[in-house]
Amino acid sequence: GSLRSVSLIALLRMGLGRAHRERLYVEFARMPLYEDMAPWNIVAQGSRLEYIDQDTKDVTFDKEVARAYQTMSALMNYIRSVRDFGKCTGKARGGNVYGIPYVSDCVKSEYEGPCKSSANPVPCGDHTCKPSFVACLQALLSKEGTKHASVAMSSPSDGTITKEIGVGVGSGEDWGVGAGLSNLQAEGYPLLGHIG
Repeated sequence: GSLRSVSLIALLRMGLGRAHRERLYVEFARMPLYEDMAPWNIVAQGSRLEYIDQDTKDVTFDKEVARAYQTMSALMNYIRSVRDFGKCTGKARGGNVYGIPYVSDCVKSEYEGPCKSSANPVPCGDHTCKPSFVACLQALLSKEGTKHASVAMSSPSDGTITKEIGVGVGSGEDWGVGAGLSNLQAEGYPLLGHIG
């Protein structure tokens, strides 16, 4: 039989001349963005490069990658807040095989998967695999049947803090927040947001 294609990794290791290497790079950079574009999943067929990974060839990520920085920033800041709430239990194990940051943070539990699907790489404490640690945290709250407490804080002219407590939290509780709020104000954090 005739040779129909050669893997990109084989071509690159053959010691191609600079012109051929540059031509292949241009072809590579113009391809759609697939999930696993390692050089063994790309082949040269004639003058074109083709992506051949059968498990992932039907989905591209060109639109999603345009928001990569914003997404990573959102997850990083979310983690910071979860930590400040004292709810971050460490990175989950048993998924996220590449150790990609901001995917499985704050949801370490006894459940370690395995979570082999790249669509759901996070082992969650509810013994399922989730797409992100955020989805896991939300699922755990739903599972716990969280008592929904609505808390409204205002800062009247006399400087006192008033609280409206909803279902599940005893009214009249002393939260001990006065000193903490004073410290936040002293550090320049606004207690109330204003729209408009």
